[in-house]
Amino acid sequence: MILPLNLHPEINAYMHHAAVNAIIDSPELLRLKVIDDSDERWRQIIDNVNVKMDNHEVTVTDIASNKGEKGFAISRKCAVVDNLAVIIDFVKEFQRGAYISLFIGPAEDAGKMTETNYVVCIHQYGVSVFCKSNLKKYTAINFSESRQFKIVREDMCCACYISSNGSEWDEIDKSILQFNEQTHLIGISSSLLANSEYKDWLMMNYIQLYLNEKDSVGKVFLDYRMNPVKNYHYEYKYADQFLDIVYERLGEVLAFHSDFVEFIKKSLAYRYYISVSMDEYYVAKRKSYQKNHFFHHNLIYGYDENKDVFLVLGYSDKLMPGLVSAEDLAQMDLDIEGSIIRYKRDYCSNKCHFNISNLLFQLENFYYGKSAEYYQGNTLADQEGVFGIKALEIFRDTESGRKLLMKDSRVSYLIYEHASLMKKRIEFLKCIPSKHRVVTDEMNDEAEALLEATILLKNQVIKNRLKGGLEEKIRSAMAEICRLERSLVYKMILNIKETV
Repeated sequence: MILPLNLHPEINAYMHHAAVNAIIDSPELLRLKVIDDSDERWRQIIDNVNVKMDNHEVTVTDIASNKGEKGFAISRKCAVVDNLAVIIDFVKEFQRGAYISLFIGPAEDAGKMTETNYVVCIHQYGVSVFCKSNLKKYTAINFSESRQFKIVREDMCCACYISSNGSEWDEIDKSILQFNEQTHLIGISSSLLANSEYKDWLMMNYIQLYLNEKDSVGKVFLDYRMNPVKNYHYEYKYADQFLDIVYERLGEVLAFHSDFVEFIKKSLAYRYYISVSMDEYYVAKRKSYQKNHFFHHNLIYGYDENKDVFLVLGYSDKLMPGLVSAEDLAQMDLDIEGSIIRYKRDYCSNKCHFNISNLLFQLENFYYGKSAEYYQGNTLADQEGVFGIKALEIFRDTESGRKLLMKDSRVSYLIYEHASLMKKRIEFLKCIPSKHRVVTDEMNDEAEALLEATILLKNQVIKNRLKGGLEEKIRSAMAEICRLERSLVYKMILNIKETV
């Protein structure tokens, strides 16, 4: 079981946020294996998705520019005696009418619920069998245990089966149909859904900057949902509207599950990604591998049965895939006082629609250096931190700020990420319906210039750490970033106020 990831997520500056956004940002909608011995040629019909067929594995990915329903159908000629089976590895969204179906029927309406079709529809509640356009049978199933489905034709008889291991098949239904002489197809179709909630949420958030020079850990953060420090140290807090999240102490998990490796395998089988602190001495493709013991959080996202290794995702200025053998995972020391967090895609996300008033609120807080915590009841506002553009200006104006900028490369990456998302936000605002023009050409040019300035800063910081002598250029780049930020955000605030 290997769960999908986006190794280049939109939020990438810190490990904990990068890991959960690698899950949320994954464009993969569906992955299944086709078990088929026929030499017949397959044909495709697709709708707002990319479908890749490679050695009997079908992967369906989202076309990000389109929202709403997405689907596909793949089929081939059906013989008088024939069968087709699938193993469903992963489904991203199984909700609100989404389904995967196996079908047998005439070429002109194959896959439809008609008098001449046999359709096995797999959905979030189980399996529904449609015969002669009527719902004939419904069976509830556990997808974590039974993911293999088969449809069979034997002359006038059609049947469907389910299996947990591929060798023992339980019959769900058997029906008699009147097939005529015309060409019939056997195949797979699907109607999938890809939520836009995350994109809409992202365009209204992830704006505020926060800096606390007295904090010995991290020091600078991009704010998520207005509580920066809390959400940095407890990343599960901000992602809980997009992921089902189980947060536990590792010592308690080990007390209930004596075989930790089997616990990880079972979690993956139930579609959970697992974040846990690992000794990277045992993690291949890491700097510490077989050299020194270094504990760092990694995200376990898959298990390769053939090689008996786990696939993990770590972080060192950027996301880095790695491997750890099942044997090494079983023997490595674990931080029993630390946390283990399991993530699963949330199939019941609340509806989130872009609200330009919310964006205005965040932009004003950023521009005036205010913390939104002050407006929230029952929230303790941080009295020591600096917010918004004022945080950026510390890197420009103070000796301690400049030292932090040049010492910790994550800071320049974070400033770049902030500008990159601001440019995407400008592109997003161009497309929203409004009685006034929210984005001007001048604002678009400034957003582009801001992004280029942050790329220059990031590169100069890296070169300065290697060779030195670029301190003045870094200070100049930081000054230009502060100027562009003030100008761009102020113009955005003025233009948006005309629309609300």
